[in-house]
Amino acid sequence: ALAASALGAELHLLAWSGRGLTRNYDPSQPETLPTLLQRTIPTDPTNPWDEGRWIPTDVTVNVGTNDVAHAPLDDAAYARALRAVLRRVLARAPAARVRVLVGPMIYDDGPTPGANSLQRVRAATDGVAAGLREEGYDVARVEVYGATPDEGYGCEAHPSRATQRRIAETAVRALNEGLRSPAGGSSR
Repeated sequence: ALAASALGAELHLLAWSGRGLTRNYDPSQPETLPTLLQRTIPTDPTNPWDEGRWIPTDVTVNVGTNDVAHAPLDDAAYARALRAVLRRVLARAPAARVRVLVGPMIYDDGPTPGANSLQRVRAATDGVAAGLREEGYDVARVEVYGATPDEGYGCEAHPSRATQRRIAETAVRALNEGLRSPAGGSSR
């Protein structure tokens, strides 16, 4: 919301706490974000989202935290799910500037020491973004570092207001760095 306000953009937010691309924080919740994104109301599978009603020009995606919360990342499954979600967005908005945030709650030693979660999410995201850039889309990974002691923490170590402001500023800078060709397509 802060980034949209800074850009003077209309906001359409798709979010659900604890949901991931390939697995959720609570494994008893089977529906992951790719399923929920298909719905107008995430709890109502009979009410599909009409993707033609709203075409984004700028997209930020912040996923991965729940995918690594309790088990090491399944790198290939994560990359497939991320690619599928981004392709879905780009199918209806091919000129959109897309930034995939590697969020502030992913650490190398989570969920266990030596899991290399942050490195693995970065690598999967970079691979997907590079493949989409080769196809001419304006897609990039953006690093959003964790909270600092002076920023403090929100509930259950989620980002504080200060960290949220920094994340928004980072997203705005990253979106504004995107390059577009005069024809409305993306170029790199």
